[in-house]
Amino acid sequence: MGGPIILDGDQNTQQRPSDITPEEEATFKRIYMSILLVNILVNLDHGILPAATKEIRRDLKLNDVELGVLGSIVYLGLVLGSILAGYLFQKYTTKDILCITILLNMIALAIFPLSNLIGLLAISRFMVGCCQVFLTIFFPVWVDKFGYEKKTMWITYLQLGVPLGIVIGYIVTAIFASLNMWRASFYIQMILLLPGLLIFARTDQNYLSAQNDIHRSAEIILQTDEEHYLLTMSPRASIIISPQDLYEPLLEENDKMEREMKPKNENTINILDEDFDNTKITWLNNFKILWRRKIYLYSLLAISALLFVATGTQFWISDYFHEELHTPKEEVYFWFALTLITSPTSGVVFGGKIVTYFGGYSGRHTIKILLIFGICASLLGLMFPFLKEFRNAIVTLWIVLFFGGAVMPPATGFSS
Repeated sequence: MGGPIILDGDQNTQQRPSDITPEEEATFKRIYMSILLVNILVNLDHGILPAATKEIRRDLKLNDVELGVLGSIVYLGLVLGSILAGYLFQKYTTKDILCITILLNMIALAIFPLSNLIGLLAISRFMVGCCQVFLTIFFPVWVDKFGYEKKTMWITYLQLGVPLGIVIGYIVTAIFASLNMWRASFYIQMILLLPGLLIFARTDQNYLSAQNDIHRSAEIILQTDEEHYLLTMSPRASIIISPQDLYEPLLEENDKMEREMKPKNENTINILDEDFDNTKITWLNNFKILWRRKIYLYSLLAISALLFVATGTQFWISDYFHEELHTPKEEVYFWFALTLITSPTSGVVFGGKIVTYFGGYSGRHTIKILLIFGICASLLGLMFPFLKEFRNAIVTLWIVLFFGGAVMPPATGFSS
């Protein structure tokens, strides 16, 4: 089997096309800033619930199990939504998908503070997860496609949106909860998402497309050398892929599709949309091909384990510090908020800088970097349950989240 797919260019960057005008470059920067802000705002609710668990339990008359369901069902929505996302991104325009999902996200946020029925509350949180997954998938794809030489750091900054959104939601809700106004946090998040919706609605589809540069007129050019094919799907997106990676999985899964894609001559082949039916590439075929990418799977498992710990920590740690370690709630709010805003964010920046220094996401040292960061986070995480002093626990938690944040740039960049 051939080597892994890597991004074209100087290891992990693409050179900016010479025909891009200053106006287009300004548009890319504006869209990126909008993506950054929306990425922060859609994560506010992940900090709202942990900061007001006591008040939500009291006002909505929930027990711990029901509250845990509301905290976790959003991730079920993320999982199930991701199954549909690939199909919908191929079938509909990116602009329409972004606008609809942000609008539905706003509606779901409005439902939660207006209801006290556990079923409706669960539907609201599930809808939030389903809507957020489209943004979670699209944002790094857009950066990978339009970031060019700034791609590595743009993805790194994009990773900061998750912890920043959580900590902002946590701090704001902690203030509102002390005034018995936790519901206001959901309304504020809903209102703040409106400008992002309007910006995407007014942006030209050509600058948002995640479908191979408007795949209706896509052209695939295969150029060969002794070891690799250069697969160029557009002037702005290309990958280097070994012949075995390109043909072996497709040959095993779909002989007909392999024969259609196989170059007619040694150097190039052009396939226009009217001649190329991408529905032949089924979801099951894609899944089987991904299943063979062992490094991708290992990276996915690492990210899953990291998010398992991070999610449980952010949701229950306030109650744990307050009730088990007997720490005043005001002190818990301050130090945990400070930890959230400094630890994973600095870890993400640190990880991104280290990966960039050693050759980028596709550099040969990426796996080693990922392994070192993961081991550090795991060893310190094993110590945490045995700490009985709040000071020791919060310092250890800070270091765990730091290395967890450092894992994200190499893991997400390498597996993307």
